[in-house]
Amino acid sequence: MINMEKNKIKIYLCDLVHNYVGAGTYMFPLNIGFIAAWAKKCFSEKVDIELFKYPSDFIKRFKEEKPDLVGFANYTWNADLNNRLSAWVKSLAPQTIVVFGGPNINYSQKGYQKFFNNHKGVDFYVIYQGEVAFANLLTRIFEKGKEIPGLKKEAIDGVVFSDENGNIFSGKLIPRLKKIDEIPSPYLTGLLDSFFKENLIPIVETNRGCPYQCTYCCQGMSSYNQIEFYSLERVKKELKYIAERVKNTNILIFADSNFGILERDVEIARYIAELMKETGYPRRVNMNWAKNQPKIFEIAKILKNINLIISQQSLDEVVLKNIKRENIQTSFFKEIINKVNQEGGTSGTEIILALPGETKESHLNSLRKIFDWNVSYIICYNCLLLEGSEMSLTRENGEFQCKTKFRLIDVAFGDYDGIKSFEFEEGIRELPTMSEEEILYFRPVHWLIQFLWNYRFYYDLLKYLQFLGINPLDYMVKLIDNIEKEDTPEKIKNIFQAFEKEAKEEWFDSPEALREYYIKPENFELLRKGNYGKLNGKYIFKVLLEAKEELESYLYNTAINLSPACNSKKEIISQIIKFLSLNIIDFNKDWEDISQEKKNLFIYNILEWRDSKYQKELEQFNYSQGINLYFYLPEEQKKSLQILFKQYEHESKNVTLRKMSEFMYLKDFFYRVKSV
Repeated sequence: MINMEKNKIKIYLCDLVHNYVGAGTYMFPLNIGFIAAWAKKCFSEKVDIELFKYPSDFIKRFKEEKPDLVGFANYTWNADLNNRLSAWVKSLAPQTIVVFGGPNINYSQKGYQKFFNNHKGVDFYVIYQGEVAFANLLTRIFEKGKEIPGLKKEAIDGVVFSDENGNIFSGKLIPRLKKIDEIPSPYLTGLLDSFFKENLIPIVETNRGCPYQCTYCCQGMSSYNQIEFYSLERVKKELKYIAERVKNTNILIFADSNFGILERDVEIARYIAELMKETGYPRRVNMNWAKNQPKIFEIAKILKNINLIISQQSLDEVVLKNIKRENIQTSFFKEIINKVNQEGGTSGTEIILALPGETKESHLNSLRKIFDWNVSYIICYNCLLLEGSEMSLTRENGEFQCKTKFRLIDVAFGDYDGIKSFEFEEGIRELPTMSEEEILYFRPVHWLIQFLWNYRFYYDLLKYLQFLGINPLDYMVKLIDNIEKEDTPEKIKNIFQAFEKEAKEEWFDSPEALREYYIKPENFELLRKGNYGKLNGKYIFKVLLEAKEELESYLYNTAINLSPACNSKKEIISQIIKFLSLNIIDFNKDWEDISQEKKNLFIYNILEWRDSKYQKELEQFNYSQGINLYFYLPEEQKKSLQILFKQYEHESKNVTLRKMSEFMYLKDFFYRVKSV
């Protein structure tokens, strides 16, 4: 029997995000909710636990009352903040026990040593699955007392620490919980109730872990490549609980790495559809889809959200072998893409630039092939080196050679009671098979894919060019190559040049150099105003808010000069661009102006062409007498946009729009169109 002290252990658990500028896609702190729920189950009234999402709330509460223990959920988007706050905690209360947990650490003696050398304010790190390991640490406290040196006399299973002499102690690895329903629900126990008042997005976990071994990802290693499932009854109760209480968002997110991996996920989708009818929530559901599962298309149809992102990462066999990844079967992938396209949904995939073995040519080939397969949403990432991933370990031991640099994570910075913090990501900038210049070459290419294709702002134009035999990638490359021509609109030339300059300058040689730059008062003020940030979103909305007319002129002139076939279709290309221009909501205007219905006369009915899924020639929809098309904003769409504007409110409209775009229905950027 454990001889527990009479006094409670007062615990603050933090899953912190940077809300300094107000705009962000932030989720309920489900992770620390699980830790708290398990601790309360194990120790009942012996623990007094408070949860925190925002730095200022934590700082204020810590000043009011010092806890016995502070725990920080640690990942790349809050690692610097956690480090600085842990040092601050120790400066005010050296006796407070500071614990970190999460995958942002290399699981090796060298990795543990590096972490504790760089985090002097941290006493313990909980590795892998956190609930049982954290409870083991609490048990040690109840047994040995709250004096930190006394807690470090011997190893604790599931926990790593450094003693006063710098020696690393790591306890035995703990087997994963097989019956994860044993963890009380943070929602159903009311632990997360206070967060419904905030502008946070509910997140639900129906299964935990990942069976795959992709070397660039932390998920597989941190879950021992295993996966467990919550009961269907529990999942439904949580979904109902959330739908009955949510106030400030219409989005729901699934934390699962492979939703759709079981047949029961179809039933979960049906239950969500019922909730949508009954409560109006959720309006949008975001999840990571399982591979090689035919049921994912059925699930998407049930949710009336046929937006399927099926990751590829690369189509090059050498790269796939290097990252230990086996892609979805090509035939099945194409089948799903075609089904989604025929249903009018969004068929998507992900591609990562600069994976081990990648070349400029292999990346171009992957992109061209994906366009040829008619994938309608192509997410392009730069490969990041994540601590806790196998790739990071192989770099640590010298097996994987690469050059990396560091850049600021979008809106992940702030000044909290004088504590300035800047989060960074470590990106691969050079490989033995790919130079830094070649990697930089793709930055504007990826931006134009996001802007013109993914976000649908000029998608119809690219589909028409594709019909004329032009791969969309080649058109985008031409837009980049022609930027210095004399007849390029000056605004567009300046924006492209600024983009390429910033794409190079956003990378720093070290985290210290990054901090030194952004902490300067003039640069920090520019950060606060939104002048720096995720470049794709920033420059998409910079163009739309500041140079839309000039862009459309440039798009037209470049398109008609691609080939004789394109040049012979000047009138049609002009009509398409005119239609798309009117279709895009102008957020420079106020809501009254935005809400006004507009009409325009067209020779070609682009709506009917869209309905044909672009399978017919646009010329077949010729109306010699013209056809009036009406552009209007339904009240429900207007209301949804206004909710999102409030959720992502910022003094810079550019920041608001780019953060909105990450988790909203992209079709809401456009007027609905009808013909009369």
